[in-house]
This record gives sequence, C-alpha cells and structure tokens, in this order.
Amino acid sequence: MNLGEPPAAIVARFQRLAIERVDRIDAGWTALIQGAGGDDQTAEIRRELHTLKGDARVLGQHQIPELCHKLEDLFEAAHERDYVVPDELDAVVTMTTRLLRTLIRKKEGATLGAIDLPGFLRQIDDAIVDLRARSVPPRPPSRAMAALALEAPDRVSTATQRRLAGAATALFLEALVAEDPASRARLCAVLSEIRALYDALSAVSLRAVLARHEPAAHELARALGKQVEVIFDPADVTVRPEAAEALDIATLHTLRNAVDHGIELPEVRRAAGKPLAGTIRISAAVSGDAVEVVIEDDGRGVAWEAVRARGVALGLLPAVLGAPITEEDLLDVLFRPGFSTLHRVSTVSGRGIGLDAVRAALRRAGGGGTVRLSSRPGRGTTFVLRVPQPSRVIDVQCFQASGVDLLLAIPSQQPLTLALEGGETAVDPLEALGHRATARSVHGGRRWVARAYVGGAAIAVLVGSAGRRVTAERFCPTADDRPAEIVRIDGRDALLLRLDRLARPAE
Repeated sequence: MNLGEPPAAIVARFQRLAIERVDRIDAGWTALIQGAGGDDQTAEIRRELHTLKGDARVLGQHQIPELCHKLEDLFEAAHERDYVVPDELDAVVTMTTRLLRTLIRKKEGATLGAIDLPGFLRQIDDAIVDLRARSVPPRPPSRAMAALALEAPDRVSTATQRRLAGAATALFLEALVAEDPASRARLCAVLSEIRALYDALSAVSLRAVLARHEPAAHELARALGKQVEVIFDPADVTVRPEAAEALDIATLHTLRNAVDHGIELPEVRRAAGKPLAGTIRISAAVSGDAVEVVIEDDGRGVAWEAVRARGVALGLLPAVLGAPITEEDLLDVLFRPGFSTLHRVSTVSGRGIGLDAVRAALRRAGGGGTVRLSSRPGRGTTFVLRVPQPSRVIDVQCFQASGVDLLLAIPSQQPLTLALEGGETAVDPLEALGHRATARSVHGGRRWVARAYVGGAAIAVLVGSAGRRVTAERFCPTADDRPAEIVRIDGRDALLLRLDRLARPAE
C-alpha cells in the first residue's frame, strides 16, 4: 500500500467523521460539567478520543494524536473531581477542541500560523497541575438542561434508505404502465440512477475499509520497537454503512491491541524461538446471518493472571482466596471501561479504552454485534468481531401478473390457497397500488385468485398464473409497512407484495 499522501476521498471521510467525534466530545463535556452526564457518557467520550487518535495515525498524522492524549489527561483530571472544575479549565478544554478542529481541517503542508502547539501543550499540563492542587468544592446544584443528542447526525439512516427504496418502487410501477416509449425510457433511466445511488448508500466494501489499517499497524509497531507482518485476507464482502463503521472502529482498536499487547519485542520472540516479526492475520467473511472479522496474532497471549490480579485490585473480582472466577468473568473484566493491566499511561495505551471501544462499537451496530476472544499463552490471541447482516435472499411464491408482463412475489411465510377465478371479488395489485395499466400484454385467458387470511380476514388477490416457489433478492428493501417493493427473480425485476398492506378483505 502506498504510504504517501492518502487519497482525497479517504482524507475527506476522516475529516467528516473526526469533526463529528469532536462535536460529540464537546457536547459530552458540557453535559458532564453541568451535572447532566454520567459514567456512560464519560466512557463514550474516552472511546471517541481513543478512536480519533487511532484514525489520525492511520493517515500518518501526529499532532492530532498528541493533542487527543492531552485532552484525555484533562478529562481524567476533571473526572477525579467529579467534573467540578473552574471556568479556566473549561476554557482550556474549549480551546483544545477548537485546536483539534483546526488540525483536522488543516490541508496537507499547511502550517498552524501563529499557533505554538508545544507551548499550548505545556499550558494544558500546567492547567492539570493547577486543578489537582486545588481543594475539591462540593458539586453545585445541577443546572437544568435539555438532554444532549450525542448520536451521529443522520447521514444515511435506514429510514432514508427505505424512503429511497419506496421512490424506486413507485418509479418502477410508473415505467411499467407508461404508454409512451420515450416516457418509459426516461423513467427507467431515473430508476437506474436511484438504484445505483441506493447501492452506493447501502453497501460498503469491507475489504477497502479494513485494508486502510495496515500502514497504521506498521507505524505503531515501529514506534514500539517491534516488527510485525500484517496479512489481510478479507473476502470481498459488502456490508451496511453502520456495520462497516462498527467493524472499522472495532478493527482499529483490536489491531492496535494486538500490536501493543500481543506481539512481543524482537528479543523476547527470539528467546521464545519465534520469528523476530510477529504476524497478525485479518480475515472477513459472511457466516450465516452475520459478517465476521477475525483478527489473529501469534504473540504472547492474554496474561490471565495479570487480568485476575488487576481485577481483584480494582474490586471487579472477588478477593477471597479460592473464590470461583470463571473465564467469562475474566473476559467481562477485560472489556470493562477503563480496565487495563498497565499501571503507566502512554500515548498508545494504559487508559483501558481500546477493548471497551471494540465492544461498544459492535453493540451500536444495527441488531447488536458481539466480540469473542480466545487466547493461548505464548501462542497468540484471536478476536472474532461479529455484526448481524440480514440475508437479502428470501423465499417467495412467484406468479405471473394478470394481463401485464410482470412477475409478482408473495413471501412464502404467508399461507396461500390458489384457485381459478370464480366470480368472487379480488384485488388487482396494480390497481390497488394506484397504477391502472392501459396497454397490457395479456398472458392467456385464465386468471387465478390467491387467497390468504391476515388477522382473521380473508384477502384475495388477482394473479395470472399458478404459483411456484423460488428465491428472490431484496436489492431495494422498503419498510415493512409499505405494500410493495422491487425484488429480483432469476435476473428479472419483480414486485413483492405485502398482502396485509395491499388488499381489502374479500367480500
């Protein structure tokens, strides 16, 4: 991978996400000093700072991680005092986050002008020393304030994607019944553009997301005096944007953890009979209804005794001799916010944020992701990051529409009875959707009625053929309360019907 200037698109994405992180840090700080925050908010701010440091290092930036580290020190000092801080310290935090934004937006090669970054960092150290030297006043009464929305702005939410899918379905129907060939062609062209946009918004290449962490891992190893070979072997998997972001953050922290805590120094590896360079292998694949990213290293493994001792010292595990402590207990402690076996904080680790950030990022993914860990002393550690990935393939009953060249699909879990039309009232799907066809290509003279029972009421839908069971690809899913969406059957577009949202009860 070229370690030179990053592509403009990657830099732009980093800048956008980094500014959002700083905005959330700012909002969280305000909530905490006004007495409206809690432990969850403190943990979230720490994760945001830790992730911002890691992302900046991926792009070879050094000033941002250094400033983030000082901001972590500020938050730590404020946390020790329950966020009861003088106005001067609040001003220092505000100036620090403003400087962070300046550094994030700074163009390649540009200078900071009159800003003395080393001098500013010394001012932060002085402010922390001054804060810790002061007596701790009681917390003032909480200043009432509205709950702060700390979630990321709705960039491409699921709701937005579904509205786009609904528009695509409406265009599909308009094109289907259009009489004028030129109008039909224009509608189809717009539909193609919407589909392409939907694909771009709803599917992200996981390979591209994960591969960007390789140079940062090498840089971190060099900074720690280690040698490491990172092997990326991800399948060409596409995932939802929220899943991609969760796995991106989780991989960042897990990979840094592997380099920092897992891979040994060259002399230690030589003494253990290992190659001087450690190996970290990253793979990704679809497993059932989820996407899994596996990060495996050949390092020292987890020092479970150190985890146990530190957990006891922090009161997270029972100190009674012989008290049962299971592997699950130790794993839970390892992923606790603020937990670290290190007693010295560095710019890389020691604050206990990394693994907590992994679990938090995966849990925020739609449907709730998970992380598993297994370790063998002296042999290495394996992390399995898992995020649900709903299948886009569903079983349907497929019918030819009555009187028009169109395939209809009804989910197979909906029980149906099928009979030749016999005079009973049945709903024409296109008419029910508000699209009466004026130029139809009739397929045979027989018409069928598919009957279902929804909520105790009978629903009858007019179709043009007997049904067959097939699989359909949901490539443009609409919300469950919409009556239809476009699916693909055997390479052909079809209309998926939700009978409970489409038809009126049969008379």
